[in-house]
Amino acid sequence: MKEDKKENSKSIVTKETAKEPKVKKETVTKNKKTGGVQQKSILERKRKYTGMVFSKNGEKTIKVEIEKWTIHPLYKKRIKKSRKMLVHDRNNQANIGDKVLIVESRPISKLKRWQLLSIVEKAK
Repeated sequence: MKEDKKENSKSIVTKETAKEPKVKKETVTKNKKTGGVQQKSILERKRKYTGMVFSKNGEKTIKVEIEKWTIHPLYKKRIKKSRKMLVHDRNNQANIGDKVLIVESRPISKLKRWQLLSIVEKAK
């Protein structure tokens, strides 16, 4: 009798484990050339910010201020936070007051870690 109980319990366990939970299958795009899974390009993976140029520091360098609005957790008041970054302007095309799109890059100098991707809006 004890053996029958053990066999029954084993069979129950195997039946439960045989059932797999239903999982939605993700659609994967494959690269035709390599046959592997296509990954995001390097530019898509990097951080991007939009900000205003407020200073030109010499050749090929601009200072960009990025503004971010947050809500205070206790008082629920809107607070403006800003960050100032040195950005590498390869073609020296941005001017003070331009709205620009910047992207992170390898360290270019001691403080420059960002590159100018494009000018969104020219200054008036």
